[in-house]
Amino acid sequence: MKQVLAKLVTALSVFGLLVPSGAQAANPLGLYVGAGGGRADLRGDPVTCSALNCSDATVGGWTTFAGLQPLPFLGAELQYLDFGHTTQGIAGGHPYYQRARALAVFATGAVPLHFVDLYAKVGAGLVHTRASALVVDGIECILHLCEDVEDKDATHFGWGLGARFKLPKLSSLALQAEYVRFSVPNGDPDLLSVALLWKF
Repeated sequence: MKQVLAKLVTALSVFGLLVPSGAQAANPLGLYVGAGGGRADLRGDPVTCSALNCSDATVGGWTTFAGLQPLPFLGAELQYLDFGHTTQGIAGGHPYYQRARALAVFATGAVPLHFVDLYAKVGAGLVHTRASALVVDGIECILHLCEDVEDKDATHFGWGLGARFKLPKLSSLALQAEYVRFSVPNGDPDLLSVALLWKF
């Protein structure tokens, strides 16, 4: 994860160097940072959940991000998303634990309006998913409760839509409402969040 973070930071730096000098003078890189939280959805593997009587879960999640917007309509963003975790122990089934998080880089496109900027973004992220269930099959597992664990790191496509509401008296701050989702086999995690954004 640390190596991927270093590569993404380098990619954003190179992107900034490629911006024309005239654009930099008018809006020096358009650097911003932000953080927020909201509602995340964790979707379990249908086959696993059918066997264990688990279901999709809505939990709390959070995000932090840094980006460049050298042009009003174009930018790039590095984002960390934590989709939260859930433990389900439904009667008649086995306790089931699930969590997901991602480190992603996006290209962003915006439509600036008077009080709000509407934007969309597409990119890819290193998504970490973990799911585990207690197993009671077999003599040994009945006596000691074995755990079946699936722990994966893989790169997946991600996209998002959002709006940034400008604060007239605080030009360096904005409120952001955003929806982000990743395409992951056996369940797409997503996050609907509200964040505070600070422009340098």
